[in-house]
Amino acid sequence: MHKIDIRSLAIRNGLPEPPPFIALLYIAIPSPKKIGLMLRKSRADAGGITQEQLAHQMGITFSTVSKWENAHINMSRLAFDFLCRLAIARNIKIDLSVL
Repeated sequence: MHKIDIRSLAIRNGLPEPPPFIALLYIAIPSPKKIGLMLRKSRADAGGITQEQLAHQMGITFSTVSKWENAHINMSRLAFDFLCRLAIARNIKIDLSVL
């Protein structure tokens, strides 16, 4: 099994070093519909960043972000955790009330 070093991943993507521990494992991955609502609201709260900008920051294609927002595909645990860490690092509020 390949382990991902979050610290290296964050630094490689120009993010500040993450805190030593963030308890994200206890947040269940929401349904695709709720993920879509959360993404749209979080992008708006972050100053209206585009799907393309979010995709670039996550190292994925914008079509993946679009599919998440439109509930066409499920988000993986790895992607959900990375999205949460990205939001924390960028000081972007994630509205968990929609989850």
